[in-house]
Amino acid sequence: TASVVSHIASTARAFGAKNDRVQLSYPPAKMVGALAAFNAALGAFYCAVARMPNKAPILAPATSFATGLQFGVGLVASGMTLPEKVASFVEFDKPWFDSTLAFVMGTGLVIAAVAFRAVKTRGACSFYGKQLSIPASQVIDKRLASGAVLFGTGWGLAGMCPGPLAVSASGDETGLSLVGFAAMLAGMITAGRLSPLLFRA
Repeated sequence: TASVVSHIASTARAFGAKNDRVQLSYPPAKMVGALAAFNAALGAFYCAVARMPNKAPILAPATSFATGLQFGVGLVASGMTLPEKVASFVEFDKPWFDSTLAFVMGTGLVIAAVAFRAVKTRGACSFYGKQLSIPASQVIDKRLASGAVLFGTGWGLAGMCPGPLAVSASGDETGLSLVGFAAMLAGMITAGRLSPLLFRA
């Protein structure tokens, strides 16, 4: 859906995509080193929290903040917050096709698949003893299908999904990301109100 909508709306062109095909290249060594050190520090923090027998209440929001920070840094470093980059990725038949995000998504899928498999087979809980909730349903129903179409439509038009949009809202000088973030929140609230009426069991 995102690809079709992006093609129809010429989203990549609207964000300034050029006819030059993006060449794959390695990130700067300094950037790799900084990201490795950052993730190592967060990993050490997570391990320390996990081993604490009596966890202070402040550690719960601190761990959530650290996780969100890690996610946000990953989005910025990978270019997922650049709408022109995302739109150039979904418009795969155009001269400006950017395949670099395939590595980002592929890596995320592999890590998530391994983690979800471990949780489903071995069982797991959070640092604070709360059981992790894994959806058990494998049915593709109207609610899932319509949500996927709406999500893809928004992604194709804006060039960003909710996570990158939230990150960009704080640093976009044009203010467009903030408007998009507000519209997204309004859509989530509206969907929450309408879902019980549209998708009755």
